[in-house]
Amino acid sequence: MKPTARSQTRLLQTQLLALLEAMPSLVVNQPEAWDINGPRHFLRQGYRVHYLPTEVMAQFAPFVGQSFEKVKLINYLQPAVKLTYYDKHKYWLIKSPQIGALERQTEIDRYLSLLEKQQGKLLQRQLDILSPGGETRLQQQLSALEAEQALWRQIRDEPQAWELVLSTYYSEYRYWYISWKYHLDELTFGNATSHLLSPIRDRSGQILETKLNVVFVDTGAILLTHDHQHKQIADYLAGFPVRSHDLKAQLFARPIQEDAPAE
Repeated sequence: MKPTARSQTRLLQTQLLALLEAMPSLVVNQPEAWDINGPRHFLRQGYRVHYLPTEVMAQFAPFVGQSFEKVKLINYLQPAVKLTYYDKHKYWLIKSPQIGALERQTEIDRYLSLLEKQQGKLLQRQLDILSPGGETRLQQQLSALEAEQALWRQIRDEPQAWELVLSTYYSEYRYWYISWKYHLDELTFGNATSHLLSPIRDRSGQILETKLNVVFVDTGAILLTHDHQHKQIADYLAGFPVRSHDLKAQLFARPIQEDAPAE
């Protein structure tokens, strides 16, 4: 039987992950500092970035153009000379006119079910509490839960009296992005941006599965100790002995060598 496109993609992903397994990620900031801007605490949030040198990039040609679930080639053919990480707060908001009666009731019932589970856990803890102070705090928590349940039942049962909005605004879910500068030619640079693959989490926020983001790096040009763009242009202009001094856009000139074409 002819393999489906999905099965072929899975096979390619397996091959790609095996290739990456054989290529350890470059160590950032060793031995010299890389030109990386922006916060990187997202790495402590389950994000994974695998840095590879330009020299191995050609080996990844068979995987270009594919959309994999577990791994992403961020900047194939655009090895970075500078990297910037940043995040965006992503959320959605649905107001009352867009919320149907069934959805309204379903969402409120779902939350009431969650409150009931919390109440059950507190009642279970009641059996283990011996101190008077602990019993008092537990009763206060149970009373607050009962009051909240009563309020949400009222909101559910009196839709004409309560406006309802659904939103993930306060969940503080953030998407992380990477921007990179890369060589277009010897003297000019391009810029590009892409989102990072994020880990899969359960409803409680626990990480179920991590994903891999592959970033190719121009290991010579990304070193902060080599101001790549300025240094290259300065070296290039140094070859022009004649220059103007009275214009914002200076003029540079040098004799054309008969055996060397003009650049």
